[in-house]
Amino acid sequence: MIELFVIAVLVSMVVAYLLKLKISYDMNSFEPTVLFPTPFIAVGLTAIMHKFIELDVVVVVSIGIISAIFSKYVNKIF
Repeated sequence: MIELFVIAVLVSMVVAYLLKLKISYDMNSFEPTVLFPTPFIAVGLTAIMHKFIELDVVVVVSIGIISAIFSKYVNKIF
C-alpha cells in the first residue's frame, strides 16, 4: 500500500517538473512548486480514493497527473 503512495508522489513531482513548476520554494510566496503543495495533494487524493475504490497502478498514476495539473493552476482556481 505504501508503494502506491510513493508512486503517486513521484509521478506528481515529475509531471509538475515537466509542467515547468519551480523546484525550489520561497517561504514568503504562495506560488506552487514541485516540492509544495504537489506531493501533499497527491497523498491526499490517493488516501481519499483508497477509501472509495481499490487502488492499482493506473489509478495512482492518474492521481499523480491530476494532482500536478491541479498544483499548476491552483492560483487561477482559487
